[in-house]
Amino acid sequence: MRLRGTMGVALIEVVIALTILVVTLTLIIGGLNSITRLASVSEQRELAAIRLGSVLEELRQWNRQELLTASPGSLPVAEGNETIQVECQDGTGQFVSLPLDTSGLSSAPNPLTVRVTLTRSDVRGTKLRVMSGFLCLR
Repeated sequence: MRLRGTMGVALIEVVIALTILVVTLTLIIGGLNSITRLASVSEQRELAAIRLGSVLEELRQWNRQELLTASPGSLPVAEGNETIQVECQDGTGQFVSLPLDTSGLSSAPNPLTVRVTLTRSDVRGTKLRVMSGFLCLR
């Protein structure tokens, strides 16, 4: 036999328990979604860093004259979603995009500071930019 004041308490307890369960599952799924997105960004950064390393390695093989007159279009592009920008420091210390016209070759400092920026987009269209540089001593 039930007391008159306790009728419906079980139903309220079930509704509250289900609400707590739904909120908890929503938070867990949201957390998993965030983890997946972070893993994707991390993977894209790793791919970009590897790709930038190979571009830098290729550029290090070039001599000073080749660097100053080459255009970034002469570098192989791994995928259609990436761009490569190559800059060097001029005589005033400002970075200028390559290629330079041949009249500016005498004003370029020696050693030549070269900066390479690789920009790529992931599947969602999020842009990722990595940059590095080196000194050209030849």
